[in-house]
Amino acid sequence: MSMVTGGDRPDAVRTDAAVDFFVSYAMPDLAWAEWIGWQLEAAGYRVLVRAWDFTGGSNVVTETQRALSTSARMIAVLSSAYLVSAMETAQWQAIWADDPTGAQRRLVVTRVEDCPRPGLLRPLVGVDLFGLGDDAARERLLGVATSARQKPTTPPPFPASAAPDYPGLHETSDGEPRLSPFPGLAAFDANRAGAFRGREPETRHLADRMIAHADAGGLMAVVGPSGCGKSSLVAAGLTPRLAGEADWLTLLPMTPSDQPAAALAVVLADAGRRHGLDWDAETLTRRLADPDAIGQVIGELLAAANPARWLLLVIDQAEELLVRTSPADRDRFLALLAVTIQARVRVVATLRSEYLDPLLEAAAPTGLSVAVEPVLPLSRDLLPLVIAEPARMSGLHIDDELVARMVTDTGDGHALPLLAYTLQRLHLTAQAAATHVLSAGLYEQIGGVQQALIEQADAALTDATTTTGRSQQDVLAGLLALVTVDTDNRPIRRRIPLDQLPDLTRAQLLPFVSRRLLVLDATPDGPVTVEVAHERLLTAWPSLNKAIATNAERLRQRAQAETAATDWQLAGRPAGQLWGYSRADSTLDLLIPDELTPTTRQFLTTSRRHARRRITTAITILIALLLAASSLGITAYLQAKTAEDGRRTAVADQLLTLADNARTTDPALSLRLAVAADTIAPKNQQARARSNLLQTLAATPHLRTTIASDTATVSSVNSVMFSPDGILAVGSQDGAVRLWDVNDPGTPRRPGSRPSNDISAGSSLASVVFGPDGLLTSVTQNGEVRLWDINDPGAPQRLSVTPSRSLGSVNSAVSGPDGLLATGDGSGVRLWDISGRATPRPLGASNGTGSVNSVVFGPDGLLASGGSDGTVRLWDISDRTTPRALGGPLTGHTGPVYSVVFGPDGLLASGGSDGTVRLWDISGWAAPRPLGATPVSDTEQPNALALGPNGLLATGGDGG
Repeated sequence: MSMVTGGDRPDAVRTDAAVDFFVSYAMPDLAWAEWIGWQLEAAGYRVLVRAWDFTGGSNVVTETQRALSTSARMIAVLSSAYLVSAMETAQWQAIWADDPTGAQRRLVVTRVEDCPRPGLLRPLVGVDLFGLGDDAARERLLGVATSARQKPTTPPPFPASAAPDYPGLHETSDGEPRLSPFPGLAAFDANRAGAFRGREPETRHLADRMIAHADAGGLMAVVGPSGCGKSSLVAAGLTPRLAGEADWLTLLPMTPSDQPAAALAVVLADAGRRHGLDWDAETLTRRLADPDAIGQVIGELLAAANPARWLLLVIDQAEELLVRTSPADRDRFLALLAVTIQARVRVVATLRSEYLDPLLEAAAPTGLSVAVEPVLPLSRDLLPLVIAEPARMSGLHIDDELVARMVTDTGDGHALPLLAYTLQRLHLTAQAAATHVLSAGLYEQIGGVQQALIEQADAALTDATTTTGRSQQDVLAGLLALVTVDTDNRPIRRRIPLDQLPDLTRAQLLPFVSRRLLVLDATPDGPVTVEVAHERLLTAWPSLNKAIATNAERLRQRAQAETAATDWQLAGRPAGQLWGYSRADSTLDLLIPDELTPTTRQFLTTSRRHARRRITTAITILIALLLAASSLGITAYLQAKTAEDGRRTAVADQLLTLADNARTTDPALSLRLAVAADTIAPKNQQARARSNLLQTLAATPHLRTTIASDTATVSSVNSVMFSPDGILAVGSQDGAVRLWDVNDPGTPRRPGSRPSNDISAGSSLASVVFGPDGLLTSVTQNGEVRLWDINDPGAPQRLSVTPSRSLGSVNSAVSGPDGLLATGDGSGVRLWDISGRATPRPLGASNGTGSVNSVVFGPDGLLASGGSDGTVRLWDISDRTTPRALGGPLTGHTGPVYSVVFGPDGLLASGGSDGTVRLWDISGWAAPRPLGATPVSDTEQPNALALGPNGLLATGGDGG
């Protein structure tokens, strides 16, 4: 037994920290957090706990940031609730990013329940406190808190026998956490093999057949109805049995999902690392793209796992190959399995009965043979064994009368999932009551076999609506993100990464996770995923079953879009695989953006944008043909007087005249005629035609769509910016950054947003700017810089934050090439290096040009700035240490300039307090030329401008 005292303080951690430990926890784990904090303070540590130290009136975000920066270490109280919480996830990720190798031991992972550890946390040494007594838990906690060596003070006992590979629920010492013997709706796995009862004959049969016919090859399909125990039979029966054979190496079970080859690479990489191979899933996925490489991969693994001669691969929920995987990927994977089986691999797949024929049809062309092993529902006379034996093995007491009552209520093996969930709830209720007796009173309290699941699901729904403020319909709609349907409207579970869900949806899932109706999981190389614990919930809970039936068409459309998007992604995103405009647009209108995967959302928006461009091109060609036809008479009349260029110039002039006449009555037609004139003008006249086009655009009243639909919550807009793929970022006075999808300017969409409380309180946004690879930079007026990854606009991910005042008082900022950041402040223009995505490093500054309100990078090493003196200036920044002014200032505004932006083909726009937007032609930057000005509003000043594709101009003003 090791002894730890308060004197064993961390000695390799920050010595300047205000506190030793910040305890990070989700609210359902408050009791654990307070116990941990109390024990640490009793041992002499300085501890910060939110419930104790965040006093009334304080800002939670600001206090959390202060805690993260001033604490030597952080204890993450890891649970399902913690993993679901977006705020707590951001906390551990921030600490991990500061110490990714664990050299400073800043992050201490403390599990308080049996939950998965995300891939980034797996290598870190942590501690499990669940299932322990008070003294054992305290010693473990203080042991991980100290830096002292953890050598026992007494000699350890001689191990009588080696620990089995799959200990299940074998009796353990008081210092070891114990798993519940009842997994609930989830399947039994190898860790609970000791509690798996009722399937001993089937286990022996499968193992004997696998061993006796190892050379036969083929795929063994364990087939049965939903809920009969197929997955448990293979994971807790067959797999541990073969793992005890020296000739066999067993892999973790895999589920196909939409990319089965990648899922296979994950379990192979995990096995490889456990046997000393330097493998990662991404590299293996690339290797498996060549079917001939699988033999070499398997050979390397078996050689490392000597003396193993055979490899067992388990494919759980193989029906996903027929429902979630695209036909092309499914066929490639089945063909890969056919080759794999020749490389001393034996494949066992669990499959719902209704999908057997489709699997046989899909496997036949690939040469993969399939042997069927049927599994029937458990017989009624075995139900007492399933109930009583695991309980008694774990030291629980259950009366024979209650066992008989539960068997009667269950009926037969078809209701096994309901019985399993009831047993889990019964055990949890007994734990909460601090009793080892599973009594009839507790059984009645949870509602019995037939009502336990429904009552718990209803209670979770009520909790979700209460805690999030959303309606029941909204919560059920969020749950539908975890459901799909096949072509016959049969509901199927849908597993998705937790971080793909919006924060609000994650919050409403927490009550269902805490009641074990949803389960979290994580692979060694993958993110934390969430899914429905068992498909029985989809049919047994009336509220969800009705929601599925009502939305079956939407779920089916989503499944089709996901399949098409996956094929498009894997093929390298060719334009030929995009959908047409009508199909993509109607699908986007039907589906809820929050439930789409990033790839699916990009596929649909790209399809619509590509189709719109094709339609626009076709219309332009038709206009050109019509103009050509109408000009035949003119051609005959002018044939004797002028050459071809003259005729085209005349047509262009006529179009510009028509555009001038239509400007006040039909601005949209005026712009189209101006574009046609620019297209038809001869090359030697294109400069004049382009100038006329820009003047027309500048003088045309703006065709605007107001997107401040939530003006009640949007304060003054300080900055707007377009991304290359049609996303508009809006930064406002209240410190919020809001994203809009404006691919269809007439109907802007909200793909997602960051809540304003994610930005430091009172920090007005000075600028938001898009960078390469989905990077968004936001800079507040108090000098705080935040970098965001918005490759998925529906779920922006914060990358880093610099401290306030690190850049001084900032009016504007913009990111440029090669990690360059330019800011405008009260004294001029400054350049910074942010390539390290950390604290900016100053490079150089301009010589006293007065206060600068806006800066923007242009082509060929140019920078433009707008100042409080009403001027626009151009700068040469080829030497980043010394910005050099190019020529004199550009004048015209009668008040301060608040925004400047470069457009295509040498265009520069500026917006000022005089309420106008001015356009400049800087294609010859040595002699910039004004093109005109247009008033924006009589009451608003354009604080922010953005020039987008297809002549789109966005302005943001004090009115939001």
